Amino acid sequence: MLIVTGLISFATITFIIHSQLYLNLKFIIFALLSLFYILPIKKEFGLRWIPSIKIFIICTSWTLLCLSLIDPPLDHPFTPLIIWLFIFAITLPFDIRDLYSDRLNLKTIPQVIGTKSSIKLAQLCLLLSVIAYTIIKPNTLIASTIFALAGMTALEKVKRNKTQAYINFYIEGLPILWFILIYVSNMI
Repeated sequence: MLIVTGLISFATITFIIHSQLYLNLKFIIFALLSLFYILPIKKEFGLRWIPSIKIFIICTSWTLLCLSLIDPPLDHPFTPLIIWLFIFAITLPFDIRDLYSDRLNLKTIPQVIGTKSSIKLAQLCLLLSVIAYTIIKPNTLIASTIFALAGMTALEKVKRNKTQAYINFYIEGLPILWFILIYVSNMI
């Protein structure tokens, strides 16, 4: 974990040095938000331990980061919502995985509404993000439909007993799958 964090930090610093000032300020804000999420201010005190807010911090910071990296940007008012819903959908399985290791006072979504309802919520968010994206980019209908079916299936199979490997491969692999499908559909 430290090696990956170190490599990402090095890459981020390198990118910041070579980017424009506007991007530098955005990256500094995202980096600080992520840093305060990962590192506790003191033992079990920090952004990560604020009840019910953990997933919203993750989704918001990743959405802002994605929006700053899109080139050319999708000039549509729904773009932030599409990204946020997608990130929310693929982040919920991590809270399901951590259901019994997270403290009860964190009040994560699976702790509050249960595993099955959390999976349904993740599927709904995924579906809404795919539908909204397809409305903006109608030429991706086939790729987005294939992705939606694969994503809904992967999310359906998330249960409390799923391993870290399942979540890491199938759920974290969903953005890569969607990118590949859209890339291929644009080539045709």
